[in-house]
Amino acid sequence: MPDTTTAIARQTIEALLAPATAKNCWGLAQQADHKRPYRLPHLLARAGMDENALTSALRGYVISHLGTKDVVLVVDETGDIKQGAHTVGVARQYTGTTAQVENCQVAVYLAYTTPKAHALIDHRLYLPASWTGDEVYGRNPGLRAYLEQQRVGYVMEMAATDRLNTPRGPLAVKEPAVLVPAQGWQKRSAGAGFKDERFYDWALIDDEADAAGVRWVLIRRNHSTGEPAFLHCYAPTPVPLSRLVAVAGRRWRVEESFQQGKNLTGLDEHQARMWTSWHRWSLLAMVAYAFLALCRLRELALHRADSGLVALSCNEIARLFHALFSAAHGLEHALGWSVFRRAHQGRAQRCHYHRRAVLES
Repeated sequence: MPDTTTAIARQTIEALLAPATAKNCWGLAQQADHKRPYRLPHLLARAGMDENALTSALRGYVISHLGTKDVVLVVDETGDIKQGAHTVGVARQYTGTTAQVENCQVAVYLAYTTPKAHALIDHRLYLPASWTGDEVYGRNPGLRAYLEQQRVGYVMEMAATDRLNTPRGPLAVKEPAVLVPAQGWQKRSAGAGFKDERFYDWALIDDEADAAGVRWVLIRRNHSTGEPAFLHCYAPTPVPLSRLVAVAGRRWRVEESFQQGKNLTGLDEHQARMWTSWHRWSLLAMVAYAFLALCRLRELALHRADSGLVALSCNEIARLFHALFSAAHGLEHALGWSVFRRAHQGRAQRCHYHRRAVLES
């Protein structure tokens, strides 16, 4: 990008991290100390920006900090609350080609994996590339067939009324699920949640293996309500239950990331009417959010569990950046409030653990 365009893009990212009341072109221009709001609309619509180069730079920035081990691709849809019928992103247009859309997304992801990784897919117990999605994608047989052709494992939700072929004939998946014996359930965590680990009961039914790989139906049962959820699973080679549970648990993260991207860096606050402007806005917001997320990753590596404080969250890191921008009461004041919030959250977390242990004992 030209130097001027780079400077405006950098100012925009900094403004997205600042406590602007309105993260639109006018609000960000004011935060960036521009005299008029015209630079940012020009950047989004007409400036000489190479979106592919920015996307590659963002991908490289994230990969350099997160690595490429045990990658799970999560595809999920999100939307913006907008008015009118012409603004880009107001509503998803269903044209009957959703299978082609998701197939293209997965194909793009596979294109970015290295040839070495492709060569290892058939020989590793833990897949270097797995895929997870919700019921919208799990009920798409064309997408599942495409992934199996690529020998990419998947864990995707399905409806309780979806049919299985059994020796007794086709049955809704919820029917054989009720026959799972007590010893067939295993309590495992689907990953850390807002308060603590997200524990569920899990069971596998309907094992099916052939030359293409292994397929299962994975059942997740809520401890509190007993409500079940059902997931299609596939792997080119046998994998343990713990692997399938780990992949299933990753989808929650993308929903959290969408929400944080909207709340913290204005992902949904664009006022764009063209796809190019929307694309560029989304990339800049994602760069800002990636910075917060990787700051949190570094904090987790340094955090001491015996400190009495919860680790810095993306929200708390954003608050500290906001204090740096507006430091009316000084940095010590902002840090004092941060320690107070984290200590209070730490006490609440310990009380929650204790209460849950008592209930389960």
